[in-house]
Amino acid sequence: SNKGTQRPPPDSSTMNGSHQGGCALLINAS
Repeated sequence: SNKGTQRPPPDSSTMNGSHQGGCALLINAS
């Protein structure tokens, strides 16, 4: 995901954190 490159706000640090990690893994896997 494009948002994976940008760090999410502290408000959604937990939710976006896990999602961000998933995006990073998908990109790295590709």
